[in-house]
Amino acid sequence: MSLPSPGGARCLFIILVLAGLLPAAHALELAEAEAIALQNDPVLRELDARRDAINAGAVASGQLPDPELRFGALNFPADDFERDQEPMTQLLVGFRQRFPRGDSRALTRERGEALASAENVLREERAHEVARAVRNAWFEARYQQESLGLIEEELAWYRQFGEVVEAAYAQGRRRQHELLRLALEQDQLEAEAVATRQALATWLAELERWAGPDARSANLAPSPVLPPVAPEVEDDIAVRNHPSVLATARRVDGASLGVEIARQSYRPAWAFDVSYGFRDGENANGKDRPDFVSAMISFDVPLFTRDRQDQRLAAASADEKAGRERLAEQVRALRLRLATARATERGISDRVALFDNEVIPAARANVDAVRQAYRNDLVPFDELVRAERMLLTARMQELRLLSDGLINRAELLYLTGGAR
Repeated sequence: MSLPSPGGARCLFIILVLAGLLPAAHALELAEAEAIALQNDPVLRELDARRDAINAGAVASGQLPDPELRFGALNFPADDFERDQEPMTQLLVGFRQRFPRGDSRALTRERGEALASAENVLREERAHEVARAVRNAWFEARYQQESLGLIEEELAWYRQFGEVVEAAYAQGRRRQHELLRLALEQDQLEAEAVATRQALATWLAELERWAGPDARSANLAPSPVLPPVAPEVEDDIAVRNHPSVLATARRVDGASLGVEIARQSYRPAWAFDVSYGFRDGENANGKDRPDFVSAMISFDVPLFTRDRQDQRLAAASADEKAGRERLAEQVRALRLRLATARATERGISDRVALFDNEVIPAARANVDAVRQAYRNDLVPFDELVRAERMLLTARMQELRLLSDGLINRAELLYLTGGAR
């Protein structure tokens, strides 16, 4: 049996795919790429581990120190080591429990919980950052893909037009420099196509970094559905509730608790001690010697605080102040970033409308008019090339604006808490 020809094999493959007998390639959608990136992100797993570690440490720090048991022998005579020779000789067993200073135990646990909460909020921020990064790579790759389509479309027109010019040149109706200029334009477009393919490969690699090998078959939709952006009147609320701000605020809370913990160092640490002493032998009156029971309470006295407690409190207070300044700066930076993104959105919207309603229609009309004039030998060849280049440039600029608009929308979603 003879093998089918390449054309016949291709037709057979298409028929089988249409019939559902062969599996079609799975096209990765943007939402699916985001989900894969979130699932595979090692930073999210790191933040989970750090949160769990801090939580476990907070629980441990809230407990009392382990109790101490004491065993010993007291007042044994050095000559014969007999237990019943001297009345003070005894075997001792004791128990001691220490109590940390003031409320430091509860405050330390509370500080650990605040820091664990900060890690949990940082995890949410990281998830927003991952979603934004995937979207940026997606939109940039889509822009390069569509730009390549425009360039190839223009190249196809030049090749078709070149055949007409060559035929006219053979009949003596066109000059040689027109053929040379036509070849130069095609070479320049080919160079732009090569650069665009390189940029496309770069952004697809970035997308693959987040979404894995499936990104190679991504369905780069021109207008993927994104969540709605909160209205501008809610920007102040969005800034205050942004995960990065909340995480810093939790850390400031932890620093404030650190100040309270430092203040506890001025209070004494306590210890309770109870012991039981076993004695052998008899007293002078012939009765058995009784055992001894002892109980003590001890505490330290923080008298010299200048170089210890005072310095700890000063360090904790400075750390709290630094955190509050960092929080204030973070809020200012986010407000500026959000205001910039809002202004960018309005500017892009106005420019896209201008291109849709005026620039592109005018460039198309100009190309149509120049083409007709060139056919009638009313304009030089350079004028036709210039008109074609103006239309291509305008279409590329509009594509760039549309892509920038989507990237800016992803930025707005990140800043307003609607990234996912």
